[in-house]
Amino acid sequence: IRLQSRLTAAASAPALTWTPPRQLLVTERGATRIVQVADIEWLETADNYVALHTRDGAPLLRQSLGTLLGQLGPAFVRCHRCAAVRLTAVNRIVPHSKGDCTLVLHSGAVVPCSRQYRASLLDPLRPA
Repeated sequence: IRLQSRLTAAASAPALTWTPPRQLLVTERGATRIVQVADIEWLETADNYVALHTRDGAPLLRQSLGTLLGQLGPAFVRCHRCAAVRLTAVNRIVPHSKGDCTLVLHSGAVVPCSRQYRASLLDPLRPA
């Protein structure tokens, strides 16, 4: 009976809406830097860190790429085992042999895209 009442209470509780963070706090040399998520063009793994590539540099955040992508939501898509890109930052996709490709961003940055992640990148870029 207690289980039923818990399930009923959980089902009737209002659903919490999740929103991705607008900024990330990055500790650099004892100081905390605020990085706006809207400024991040792409993400790159660096050992136990993720480099947040922006126009102002690439500060390192101590977190896994998978965990960070889960927090940032659908605006970012993994394009390689060591990289993810903001979908709105992609300007061109240059195909290579064997299904791999290179992503050229609006800023001119070049990001690798492996054939394993190519479909998951192209699907959200296609017009509805």
